[in-house]
Amino acid sequence: MIDSLYSNFGGVSFPITSSDVQNTNLFSVTDPGRDNMIALFKAAINMELAQSLTVIEPTSAWSVVTPSTRLSGAMPVSDTTYDPPRRSVLRETKLTYPLLALYRTAATHDELTLGRERITQTWGFDYILGPLSVADFRRLGGALNGVKDIIQLCIRRRGHPSYKDGALQFGPGAGNFSTVQITQSSEGPANYGQENEGMEFHALHMDLKTTELDSAYSSDSGDGSPLTIPDFEGSSIVLGVGGEDEVLPEVVDALTEVVLVSNHGIPEP
Repeated sequence: MIDSLYSNFGGVSFPITSSDVQNTNLFSVTDPGRDNMIALFKAAINMELAQSLTVIEPTSAWSVVTPSTRLSGAMPVSDTTYDPPRRSVLRETKLTYPLLALYRTAATHDELTLGRERITQTWGFDYILGPLSVADFRRLGGALNGVKDIIQLCIRRRGHPSYKDGALQFGPGAGNFSTVQITQSSEGPANYGQENEGMEFHALHMDLKTTELDSAYSSDSGDGSPLTIPDFEGSSIVLGVGGEDEVLPEVVDALTEVVLVSNHGIPEP
C-alpha cells in the first residue's frame, strides 16, 4: 500500500495511479468532472441543433442556416478546449469553429459540516461561432441564445437524453458535482477578435457555479468489484467505572445508532 490521502473530493480519488490516466491526459484523473460536463454540453448542443451527435441531419435547423456560410458542414460544436479563449491560444492551436470552452476560474473553500469539506467553484463557459461576416452572423447568430437555453435546461434536468442514456449527471449520488448552476451570461463580439477590423468572433459567455464535497475513500477490493466505505451510522461504546484500585467493567453501555422498533414497540434485534 502506498502512502496517500486515501480520500475523494468531488470526482477525484486519491491515490492516483498510471492505470487511472486516460488518453495520457492528467485532467482525466484530477478533474474528471470537467470532461463529463464538456461531453454533456457538446452532446446536448449538437443533438438539439443538428439532431445528431455526428452528422447534420437534413431535417435539422442547422442544415438550413449553415450552407454557403463559413460554418458550412461544421457541427454546432465542432471542437472543445479546456483553455480560456484568448489571442495566444486561438493563434497557436488548430481549433475549429464553432468552439466550446469550459474552464475553472476562482473558488472558495469551507467546511460544509464538521466532517465534510466543500469547494464552491466558478467556471467560464464560452460558445464561439468564430469569425463571421455580417451576412453570416445574420443567419447563424441565433445559435448563441439557443445554446444559452439548451445549457440552462440541461442543467435543470441534470442531463440530456443523448448523453449516457439520459442518466443523471449532477446532484447527490450522481456525477462529480453536488450542485451546478448558471449565474450570469452575455453575448456579443469577443475581445480577442478583430474589433472594428473586419470579421469579429461572435460568442456567448456564461459564468457557472458548482459545489464539490469530500467523501469516504473508494478503492478496488482485489477481485474487480468496487469497495466503498459506507457513511458512519453510529457506534457501540462500553465503559468501566472505578478508580486506581478497582474498575467495574461494562457499567456504561452506550449506543449512538438508530434503534429500529417493531410495530409492537419492541426493539428489533
